[in-house]
Amino acid sequence: MPRIIEENDVFATLSAVQAGLGSALMAIGDLSHAKGGSEVKAVPLEPPIYMPVSQITSAEQPLVPAAEAVSQVVRNLIARYMDEHKIAGAVPVYP
Repeated sequence: MPRIIEENDVFATLSAVQAGLGSALMAIGDLSHAKGGSEVKAVPLEPPIYMPVSQITSAEQPLVPAAEAVSQVVRNLIARYMDEHKIAGAVPVYP
């Protein structure tokens, strides 16, 4: 029976994989900068896995203008990606 463990620390996850404790599912990215990142092999999953994400901000304090600009850029990038890739069931929800 497989044992599944959740870990939020990239470095701890890489250390566990290097120690032979198992494999990991991680978001795609460049791990070459991480200690031991060049010693692991990343294999993209086919078909890819998608998950919901949320942008969390303070209900008490508004974003500073620079953060609001970044937030808008991220929302636009996501909308464009979804438009171009037509991911089944994906629906952007913005307040």
